[in-house]
Amino acid sequence: MAADFRGSVVTHWRASANGVRPGPTPTMLHRPLLPRALALSAFALPALALATPALAGPAMATGPAPQAQVDAGTPVERPTRATTFVNFESTAVHPIRVSADGRRLYAVHTADARLAVYDLSDPARPTLEREVRVGLEPVSVTESATGEVWVANLLSDSVTVLDPITGAHIDTIRTEDEPSDVAFAGGRAFVACATVDRVLAFDAGTRQPVGGVDVPAKDPRAMAASADGTRVFVLSRRSGNGTTILPSALAPPQPPPTNPALPPAPSTGLIVRADDPAFSSSISYELPDADVFEVDAATLAIVRSWSAVGTTNYDVAVHPDGSLVVANTDARNAVRFEPELRGHVVDHRVTRVETNAAGAVVPFDLNPGVDYGVLPNPDALATSLAEPTAIVVAPSGQRAWVAAQGSDRVAEIDAATGTITRLIEVGARTGAPDGTLRMRGPRGLALHPSGAWLYVFHRLSDTIGVIDLASHRVVAEVAVGSHDPVPTHVRYGRKFLYDARLSGNGTVSCAVCHVDGDVDGLAWDLGDPGGDIATIPIEWQQGFTPGTTPPVFPDLHPMKGPLVTQPLRGLDHVRMHWRGDKDGFADFNVVFDSLLGGQPLRPRDLDLFVRWSESVVFGPNPNQELDRSLSTTPPLTSQQRGFEAFSSSSTPNGPACIECHVMPTGSNGFVRNFPIGATQPMRIGTLRDFYRKGGFDADATGPVKAGFGRFHSGEVGELDELGLGGPGFTSAALTAFLEAWDTGMAPVVGREVVVTPQSAGTVAVQQERELLEERAVLGEVDLVAHGRLAGADVSYLFDPAAAAYVPARRGGAMRTGAELELLVAQSQGRLVLLAAPPSTGVRLGLDRDLDGLLDGDE
Repeated sequence: MAADFRGSVVTHWRASANGVRPGPTPTMLHRPLLPRALALSAFALPALALATPALAGPAMATGPAPQAQVDAGTPVERPTRATTFVNFESTAVHPIRVSADGRRLYAVHTADARLAVYDLSDPARPTLEREVRVGLEPVSVTESATGEVWVANLLSDSVTVLDPITGAHIDTIRTEDEPSDVAFAGGRAFVACATVDRVLAFDAGTRQPVGGVDVPAKDPRAMAASADGTRVFVLSRRSGNGTTILPSALAPPQPPPTNPALPPAPSTGLIVRADDPAFSSSISYELPDADVFEVDAATLAIVRSWSAVGTTNYDVAVHPDGSLVVANTDARNAVRFEPELRGHVVDHRVTRVETNAAGAVVPFDLNPGVDYGVLPNPDALATSLAEPTAIVVAPSGQRAWVAAQGSDRVAEIDAATGTITRLIEVGARTGAPDGTLRMRGPRGLALHPSGAWLYVFHRLSDTIGVIDLASHRVVAEVAVGSHDPVPTHVRYGRKFLYDARLSGNGTVSCAVCHVDGDVDGLAWDLGDPGGDIATIPIEWQQGFTPGTTPPVFPDLHPMKGPLVTQPLRGLDHVRMHWRGDKDGFADFNVVFDSLLGGQPLRPRDLDLFVRWSESVVFGPNPNQELDRSLSTTPPLTSQQRGFEAFSSSSTPNGPACIECHVMPTGSNGFVRNFPIGATQPMRIGTLRDFYRKGGFDADATGPVKAGFGRFHSGEVGELDELGLGGPGFTSAALTAFLEAWDTGMAPVVGREVVVTPQSAGTVAVQQERELLEERAVLGEVDLVAHGRLAGADVSYLFDPAAAAYVPARRGGAMRTGAELELLVAQSQGRLVLLAAPPSTGVRLGLDRDLDGLLDGDE
């Protein structure tokens, strides 16, 4: 869309592109200080003037619509994909499905907030039939028994229900945080909500809620239903592997360094198995390590679970004999030191889970012949299977297919023994490093009912490959949707995160620990007994003031001890690593050799990887109030009371939390000399992911969800373990405040308000609409409205200055929110108001492909 972006939207685009974030106020962590003052109506649209004839449909009785203004003499600046795209690096779960009758193929277009529907009249040549708007960041699609299509929208916290034939919206179901998958059983729809560790149940016919299941494990995402519809199997993504942290005060000393020039190693914690009898006197809690849960579809009760299935569990499928097969990786984090882990960080597996009385769990290694002691290992590179992210089983039960995202391969296996019977290359790979840019990244699989065709969803290229299972060849590849909004540096830069062929044997990528740019929920001891001492630059030592005597900071010993995996999102790109021993993200290039056993990236590739890392952001915090205020109830443990404790001294004579954990990120970027719980200097970590690190309690006497908690080593679960105190201080209040810490993305982002003839004009809809409009005026969101009015598809973008909605159609009239509601009622239409991330509104609401031609005119 060609325009003069002197208006409010581009102001925020430019601020976002430069990493500018508004500062905090005393009561709101991240409320912008200034509203957006300029309007969309100031856009100069060459050859595309927004005139004022009324929208086709009923005449409005509320007076003339606001007029759009055009300044034809203003220079033109086009928005680009780079300025209108926000990268959440969302986790795809079941991104592709084939309809039960084999007539259609469904694929989520995560980046474009749409579902792509393909005609399979010729199964070998999917033809794009239509694209349907859904919520933000769709990650899973499922067909119900009645033929409805349900799409889980991760960022919108909703499920969109569609008619696959007409593309019409049937319903939008609001869920809890991060709905990741949908499964149908017993006349009910089950929705896995990852961050709250809960599965919701809805009546599949009425779509009304009927209850839920609390999952005693972290991040339930993928699900599958039993053939008879009586059971739902729920897979924990971050189930752990039974390892936990023995605190430094209880851990034995580290072994002597092998480098004779090194001093003795510092005292650190130790990664151990929670059930190891040698440490039973030091560990009071139980760590069940439950991976798969069987839920009774009628009673919503968990009837049993299975352990030791995997550490990071990607997908689950039901075998015709009733057993389960799970695609997973198994972490080797109990192995100590980086040289010992080099080239062998995780095992890539398929695990068979028997659902009979015996309940056996049998893992199969997908790389059984790899000699991990040989690096580089060309033979292993030629056959390796890394990151098994999806699995499907043939109707006969004899064969199964596994998508290995990190290897750019699909493997055919014997479903009974796990033996690999065939490898199918899905990309045009010619080897590293140029081959990385050609990666497809298979992330989802769907089998045609005939059993003759396998459809592969490629996450890294946003394409769909078609494999002829008779010839075992890729015979076609089509784009997901008709438009790719992903900027080049994101599209290609992210591939260096996932490409396991950059390792010496093809089995390790950065993503095996930083899963989808996030975390694995584990701690790793990547120290090096033969390494060298490092130092912290004086300018990054907290407490140092230029011109004064520097504080005494000890050097950084290479035997650093266990440190928990940190997310690769929301990076501030100053000092990095827990100990601040990296100048920036580019310094991690050495890891491609030291840990992956490969070669460091070339400068141009490293630049792409760094630029990708700068693009990844946190999603909204579900614990925040929608207006970014702090709750005041209950009085003694409220977020407001926690903020007061955070801002004042947390101990009778100690510093306030806010002195180190400064707003808005929760980190001042400095390395502090021996912070809480540390035996060596540590960088002040961000608090933006604090709410994601629950589940561990070192003082518990029963089962806990996670083996690692908060802070650098994961030793801290609940804040009362720290013994903090002071006037009016309670750890419960501080926890409430920190769990609502602003992530930098407004909590209202992604929210949808559905306006129907029945709800239009109601107090509930009016209040929600006004809330979204208020947040748009403050610059926290771009507000889009889309749907059907008077039998026509429509789309609008809210103009904060005019307090009205600009149509995506030449000659269309701007409308107030009340006018749009009235139009819905009069025309028996339907609108969805969508709170989009700042800078994305023009692309999502007016001009999808940014070609200067409004969507309503194309």
